[in-house]
Amino acid sequence: MNSKTFLAFSAATLALTGTAAIAQQQDRGGDLTLADMKARGDKMFARMDANSDGVINAEDREVRRQQMFAKMDTNGDGEISQAEMQAAQEARQQRREQRREARSERRGDRMAERFAKLDTDGSGGVSAEEMAAKREARGERAGKGKRGMRGGHGMRGGGMMMRMADTNGDGSITRAEFDAAIEARFAKMDANGDGVVTQDERKAARERVVIRRRKICTLAEELSLRTSRLQPLYKRLEQIQQRIEDIQLQLKHMPRRSTGIRDERGLLERELQELVAMTHESPEDLKARMQEI
Repeated sequence: MNSKTFLAFSAATLALTGTAAIAQQQDRGGDLTLADMKARGDKMFARMDANSDGVINAEDREVRRQQMFAKMDTNGDGEISQAEMQAAQEARQQRREQRREARSERRGDRMAERFAKLDTDGSGGVSAEEMAAKREARGERAGKGKRGMRGGHGMRGGGMMMRMADTNGDGSITRAEFDAAIEARFAKMDANGDGVVTQDERKAARERVVIRRRKICTLAEELSLRTSRLQPLYKRLEQIQQRIEDIQLQLKHMPRRSTGIRDERGLLERELQELVAMTHESPEDLKARMQEI
């Protein structure tokens, strides 16, 4: 992967990660509007634009690496000791535990909210009639196409999101590109186009993401299998190209007068012809192709 492609991928991934995180934050509350998503997008872009130049690119990643190093290097001596590394690891573990506890609390709140919606008569219990009413209402919504019938992908749709973010393919994400990606992703999630993304629509988006990820995993496995089959062929082609160069070098410095030399030269020339016929390319074209690969 060349540097330009790597930078483009990295910058687009930043935008993808940012907008996905916005959706995850909103997914913990009620309905989501475009204004809500943009408000969080402001904070997200500011955090991702580490050098505050108005563009998200590889330079921001380097700034964050330096900031992370400086944070771990608590005594500022330019090196991270084993104790400093251990302290940083413990701090990360503590933050993970805090996030896990917060998620557990939110799940409990959501469960209580769902139960309250099911218990329509406020009796403190859910009857069979109330459960049936919920299933019927869910079926009606599905029948009216409110669960993402327009198609598209969820907030984590990687390939599409990256193409949407870096629209000019320069390896950087400007604020205009970032905002456009948010608006496009919101439109994908807002299945009925009413300007509000409901919990059902977010659930439908997540389901599409799961399907997409499974397809990506399948393609990755197939690509790995095909690559494993091609690698021996590439290695053999590399050996042929090297042998052709060796023969050409020997022929170049081999005298033509001696009988024994002529016989050896003839053998080398025939071997060279066979190798060229095997690859169906001239030595020059084969060398150029191997350099491209």
